[in-house]
Amino acid sequence: MERLQELIALIKQKRELKNLDDDVVREKIMLILKKNNNTKIESLVKKKDIKKIIKETRAELRKVYGVFLQDKYASKDKLLEELVALLKAEKSQERKKEIAKTYCDKILLLHQSTKERLPHYEEVYSSIFKITKKPKSILDLACGLNPASYFYLHSTPHYFASDLNQDDSDFLNRFFQALKVNGHAEKKDLLKEQTYQKADVCFLFKALDSLERVKRNVSKELLQNIPSSHIVVSFPKASLSSKKTIRLEKRNWFFRLLKELAWEYQTFEVQNELFFVVKKK
Repeated sequence: MERLQELIALIKQKRELKNLDDDVVREKIMLILKKNNNTKIESLVKKKDIKKIIKETRAELRKVYGVFLQDKYASKDKLLEELVALLKAEKSQERKKEIAKTYCDKILLLHQSTKERLPHYEEVYSSIFKITKKPKSILDLACGLNPASYFYLHSTPHYFASDLNQDDSDFLNRFFQALKVNGHAEKKDLLKEQTYQKADVCFLFKALDSLERVKRNVSKELLQNIPSSHIVVSFPKASLSSKKTIRLEKRNWFFRLLKELAWEYQTFEVQNELFFVVKKK
């Protein structure tokens, strides 16, 4: 166990992975060991073997977590503390709304996906709700910091959120409490989870690509298990690494999946993101 803890600590030395739960890292290490036909952590003696496990584990974790985080991601807690203090000191309700929105935008800038989506939130939610109607409840899976866009909903649905990391879920619960949002966040691994909170609409923004890289064909079972009448799936229009445009043909697998499931859908897009508003049967 001591060797395993040492490995976890070494892997989390990378800035973009330092906030991950030890349990998440531990599970990924064990999967990498199994992949390398090695089930005993104690057998890792040679430096080259240890480096190999660290490198492969970090690569896998980045696929589903670290790649989206901005340099100042850890400042989200300080921003929330500042927001709470300002709201407590302010008497004017209008001024409180202005302060809250300003700080929510600052929080949204700390994650790559929400940073790119920030100039387009009004259009995104308007386009979604033209199809689904304004929901009374929303389920936001692999949510990142997207719940901080609550002001752009222009309604007050019950908001259920989940992400891979406990620390991020705890932050979102503090955020909901500070803004008096009827919401709750919890840790969920979409690669293993099979039960989800029932909600009118489910957001699954920029998540399926990462999940499919780790576990091929996981999307079908995931979508079928979501108890929402509408699921809004989005994909990036350009790669994070090279910024090259991702051709629509790359999404043919998802078009085929929707056809197989016989689900109706409508699409729209903004500058950096393609959206599918899917109606389940």
